[in-house]
Amino acid sequence: AIPSATALPALEVPGNYPYRESRHTPTSPITLPERCTMCGACEAACPTGAIWLSRAVVTDARACIRCTACVKVCPAEARIWDDPRILQTAEWLATEHASRNEPQVWL
Repeated sequence: AIPSATALPALEVPGNYPYRESRHTPTSPITLPERCTMCGACEAACPTGAIWLSRAVVTDARACIRCTACVKVCPAEARIWDDPRILQTAEWLATEHASRNEPQVWL
């Protein structure tokens, strides 16, 4: 038995520590107006409410968490990424990290 919580060793988890704020400008998917049917699927799928319909689809890039839910649900494929950094990262992930890694558990 452990005598107290203070007797536990410090927890060390790999990752971005200490946490650093992003230095990148906000970005979000864009809507191709020639394809958009204004169905509202992207607005409904956005977990942060960063998308709303007006005369066109409007996206608040500062509120976008880049989850890509709006891109995945668009039936007309009108929501796309055109940011070069996002496209470069997607290519890197697809080529360098396509195979599954087993999860790690820390106790």
